[in-house]
Amino acid sequence: MRPSALLFAVFLSGCAGLQADRSTDAIAGVLFLSGTEQPISGARIVLLPQRAVGGRADTEAAPQTLGIEATTNDVGGFVLTELSGGERARTLLRGWEYEIRAEAAGFYGEVAPVVYDRGELLLALEIDLIDDDEMQGENLLEMSSEAVDNPRGTLIREVLRRQGRLPVGEQ
Repeated sequence: MRPSALLFAVFLSGCAGLQADRSTDAIAGVLFLSGTEQPISGARIVLLPQRAVGGRADTEAAPQTLGIEATTNDVGGFVLTELSGGERARTLLRGWEYEIRAEAAGFYGEVAPVVYDRGELLLALEIDLIDDDEMQGENLLEMSSEAVDNPRGTLIREVLRRQGRLPVGEQ
């Protein structure tokens, strides 16, 4: 089993008690750096209802006022269970297409459609390479070695390696 699959399975084991009744509807997942096994912690996950799909979809007068936001944990995991906005919080809308967004400082954001029916939906999301423009004006090649070697630096080093931008001798 790939380490990312193992990590995903371990994370989801914490959600295993969820059943298919309305009170336990959930969208759960893990966010990874695209093309790697590196989970992304501290990322913002946003879920927004877009449109009803199918004849048995929950009705909602103003879905554009609803949404949910979560932050990924230290293994890149997240769980989304209750929409807020409008007049009151409510469980996820069944039979709807949602837009899910993954955002993290220094990374290109990811936006994808997700169709949710009922019960628990499990996702593995990927976020793309670090965006130099989002590094607050710092060029990755000009960052100090201390910045590259810090706990977040392991991820920066992987991105630089994939882009072929590591200094000679470090590839």
